[in-house]
Amino acid sequence: DDDDDDDNNDDSLKQRSKQSNNNNNVGMAIFRANVAMLGKQGSLLLGWAYATARATRIGHDHVAAHQVALSFWLIFAFLFDGAAVSAQVLMSRCFGASMAEDENSVVAAVVGGRPNNTSSHDDETNSFSSSDKQKKKQKQRAPMQSLVLYMLKFALIQGLAATALILCSGGFFSVFTPDPNIQSHLTALIPHLAWQQVLISLTLVTEGLAVGGSKFNILAVGTTVSTLAAVVAIKRAKSIVEIWSFGIVTLFVGRLITATIGVLDIVGAFQILSKAWRSRFGTSSNKA
Repeated sequence: DDDDDDDNNDDSLKQRSKQSNNNNNVGMAIFRANVAMLGKQGSLLLGWAYATARATRIGHDHVAAHQVALSFWLIFAFLFDGAAVSAQVLMSRCFGASMAEDENSVVAAVVGGRPNNTSSHDDETNSFSSSDKQKKKQKQRAPMQSLVLYMLKFALIQGLAATALILCSGGFFSVFTPDPNIQSHLTALIPHLAWQQVLISLTLVTEGLAVGGSKFNILAVGTTVSTLAAVVAIKRAKSIVEIWSFGIVTLFVGRLITATIGVLDIVGAFQILSKAWRSRFGTSSNKA
């Protein structure tokens, strides 16, 4: 009886320790995600603030045109953000289901154990086991790959629609001011503001997919680097058009590249390329 009590106490202590570790892991994951997203959003706001400050130094008519363009930019960004949130939620479900399936597979392997056979049995089953794992991984990634393609198509379509809308309503910007200088800057800025809607839409949706796949760190680092590059470009700008055509484009191209890297990692593109590289050049090396 005493031995049974000791065993029960040990099991209870192990369960408590495991629960405590799980809670700590969850807490650290939330903390890292919050820090990463604060860095991402903070660097973005810094980029916009510096762009406004630079426009102010160039001239009052430039900053006035900048503020009008920024207001329209924010309207479309909020519209695009709906698709970005949808992409994030759907990707988090697919990614979470994939992670849960991996954990269940590990638990099943640990609980089931492996047969105590000779090494020859392991050699016979190694190739099958590896192939089976690859097929299982591909099956898990298939929903995420389909989601990425669908959301990118949707982002492209809504970006093109916004571009067409801005180009068709270009004359509407003149109602914001009777000043001919400001109207002139807005007229020059409209084409840049219009085509950038495709870039903004793709960036926000791709970032939503990356966030859904828990790529917080790469987004935070990438956005920070993009902001620094944008600040350098904005500092050299001599007009509002240069601020938007170089500085703002640099900011969002960098963010899009960073988010794309995160999404490619989620869907396993780098693993596939790595395997193909090893298969091709590893085989050539062995033959040599």
